[in-house]
Amino acid sequence: MRDEDYKPFYLNDIVEVNDGYYILNGYPQYYFNEDFYYEIHIKSSSEYFNMIKRYLHNYVFIDLISENILEIYYGEFYSECLSDGELSYTSYLYKQIEKTSKNEWKPKFKELESKFHALLNQRLPEYVVTRNQVAQNFKQLLKGTLLNSEDNKASTYIFGHLHNFPRTDLVSEAYLHSLINPNKELILFKDWKFDYLHLEAKYNNLLQIDLDDYSIIKDHVIDIYKKTFNHMLPNLKYNFKDVDEQKYTALFDSILKKLDKLEV
Repeated sequence: MRDEDYKPFYLNDIVEVNDGYYILNGYPQYYFNEDFYYEIHIKSSSEYFNMIKRYLHNYVFIDLISENILEIYYGEFYSECLSDGELSYTSYLYKQIEKTSKNEWKPKFKELESKFHALLNQRLPEYVVTRNQVAQNFKQLLKGTLLNSEDNKASTYIFGHLHNFPRTDLVSEAYLHSLINPNKELILFKDWKFDYLHLEAKYNNLLQIDLDDYSIIKDHVIDIYKKTFNHMLPNLKYNFKDVDEQKYTALFDSILKKLDKLEV
């Protein structure tokens, strides 16, 4: 498999229709059509196939090797994807299905979407100021740790990315989206009415949230650090074979405990 062949699918939900028959709900990584939702139907007789449940809320790529053998890779990018090996399957179907209530609810959604983005742009600077206060405290806590020690290759690999957070304004906007998202994940609904109701909840959250409240943003940023660290940890041992994974985990946990106790 080549890098350009790796086109992962984000799993929002996994429905087990019956033993060995799963429907994966989600969306492709790039260029999905907002008028549709997406399903992957897979049937397998393999007793190990239920491991696919572990990949919920993650990116997966299903490589159909033959008419009855597939391999499931997980990870957002080809350079970091992992696999549990080949599995047998009996059927596979990828479905793109048009959402309902388009004529009635899509115009309402689009009108609210315009208001939402205007409000998001208005409130983003408040979020960035408070978020940067938390990030600066984290950077201060990193001083004198493994970032400046002799084993700096491994420490820079896993802590350097956290130290550089956030990198772009686009990332800041995406994280503000996650803060006010009632479901914490991007969900593609099957009906435009539910898209509208979900956006309405985000809009109201954005109206009401106190973005100057350090404790709210601190909890939010700590959650980002945890997800980023846990995402990078499996690759740490892959890139540095003799690394002491527990040492880095303990150090990370100790830094977050100190950060959690810090005020502005």
